[in-house]
Amino acid sequence: MKLTNRLSIIIEWSNALLSEADRPARMIQSLHRQAIAFRALDPEASTVTLFPIEVLICFDSEKVSSETIIAMAPGAEIGDTESLSIRHCEFPGVEYYELKNLGAKQAHGDLFLFMDSDVVPEDDWLKNIWERFESHDYKIVAGIT
Repeated sequence: MKLTNRLSIIIEWSNALLSEADRPARMIQSLHRQAIAFRALDPEASTVTLFPIEVLICFDSEKVSSETIIAMAPGAEIGDTESLSIRHCEFPGVEYYELKNLGAKQAHGDLFLFMDSDVVPEDDWLKNIWERFESHDYKIVAGIT
């Protein structure tokens, strides 16, 4: 029997305001590429993810707007593709950790991945994390900081 999961990626947008100008755009581009590649994973795997993957971009609406996010990271537009469903979540006056926590409360996934907005995931990041959970041996996976 195959298990199915809905995957939610929660991204805080406070680090993006402090980072090199192109990092948020490169992060979103990498997510799009990896989500497309992820769809092509082994159909015989025991656990599959439902598509599109939910992406929540969580931000302090007193410091940034959806329009600014889209200008900083083309590809972060609200809407659905076959691989990603992007939502913007406004939380006025909220900082880094609280953005992630509130984003998790808004997410619909069975599995949450938390990302920083100034991190560009390496190739196969999504696939490698998923494979840890697919084995059912892991409940939490963290990257190298």
